[in-house]
Amino acid sequence: MLHLTDKMKDAIVAKLANQAADYYGDAFKQCQYKENLPKEVLPVLAAKHCMMQATAELRQSALANQKKKFGEEIARLQTMTSFT
Repeated sequence: MLHLTDKMKDAIVAKLANQAADYYGDAFKQCQYKENLPKEVLPVLAAKHCMMQATAELRQSALANQKKKFGEEIARLQTMTSFT
């Protein structure tokens, strides 16, 4: 995925990753009540949710760096590590 998004602006990738994280989170919540799904579905959805949140934070930290907001950059990178 990163090779495709390298040419995209960080703000756009961050917004897309946030939206994808929301969708994975919603799918996770909906699938918790389905008994006929394979057991492997929930951990995969949870992992994808965390990956998208981490990607969004990484790209937002890059934006903060570009704007010379180094405190925000560090905070976003620390938040990102909590998802991985």
